[in-house]
Amino acid sequence: MDLIEELIQNKKNQSDLKIKELLTELIQYERLSRKDTFKHLANTPLLQKKMPYCWKAFQGDTRMYWLLSELSTIMQLVSSRPLDIFGDLSSYYTKKEQTQITIIGNANNHRFTYLPLRQLPYPFDYGQALYLTNEKEDKEMALAIIHTQDNKTTVYSGTVDLSETDEHNSSKENIEPFAYEKDGVKITIPTYSVQGNNDYPFAFTDHYSISMPNNASIRYTEKHPPYTQTTVDLAKNDIQTLAFHKNDLTRVAQCLLDYAPEIDNKAALINSIRTKGREKNENQ
Repeated sequence: MDLIEELIQNKKNQSDLKIKELLTELIQYERLSRKDTFKHLANTPLLQKKMPYCWKAFQGDTRMYWLLSELSTIMQLVSSRPLDIFGDLSSYYTKKEQTQITIIGNANNHRFTYLPLRQLPYPFDYGQALYLTNEKEDKEMALAIIHTQDNKTTVYSGTVDLSETDEHNSSKENIEPFAYEKDGVKITIPTYSVQGNNDYPFAFTDHYSISMPNNASIRYTEKHPPYTQTTVDLAKNDIQTLAFHKNDLTRVAQCLLDYAPEIDNKAALINSIRTKGREKNENQ
C-alpha cells in the first residue's frame, strides 16, 4: 500500500484507533523491558510477536506510528521510568519521514487534549473510559483517565496520595478490590486515599461512580444516561466518623451507601436491558 492509499484508508478508519490494544502492549512492555534483553523492539523477535500493533509502527504503518508517538505522552504521565521503545521509535525514522508519517497517520486530525484530574467534566461517561494507574515509591498513585469521543481524546491525569498504612492499596500483593454489600446493594472500592485526596471515581456500585470533592461531601454520578450527578453534604458526625475510621473501608463503604440517592427502578431496568443488549451484540 502506497502513502496515498494509506491516507484514504486512514480517513475511512476514523473510529478504529486501537488505543486500548496499544496501551495493553505497552503495559506488557513496561514489565518485560526491565530486562536488557527485552528493551529494544526492533531487535527482539519475541517482543515483536507479543506486541504486533506496536511493531507495525516500526514497519511503516502510519496510523500506528502516529498513535504510538501520542501514547508516549500518556505513558510518561504514569510510568515511573522512561521507556526505551519511544526513544527507539523517534530515532527509527528521519525527521522528514516522521512529519510525513504523522500527517498521513492522523488523516482525520484527531486531537489529544491533556487536562488535570480536577477538570473531569459533568456529565462524564466513566464506563467508556480507559484507566492507567501506577503506584510510586513516595506512596502516591499516578492516575490517567482516557476518554475518546468523536474526533477527540481527552486525558485527565494527576496523582493520588496513598497511606503507608492502607493495606488495601499495597502494590506488593495482587488483591481483589474491597467489596461490601448492604441491603442487596454491592459497592467496590479499588482505591481509597486516607489522606482525603479522593476527587476522582474511587468507588462504584451498579448505578453510580462515586468521588469525594472534599472530606465533607460525596458526589454520585450515574453510570447510564443522562449521567445525573448529585453532590451531598455529610453530617458533622459522619465527617468525624470517616476521619477517625479512615483506615476502616467497611465504615467508608457504609457511609457511601447511606448517602447514595435513591434509584429510579424503572430507569435502572431500562438501562440494564440496554447494557445487556450491547454486550450481546459485541459478543456476536
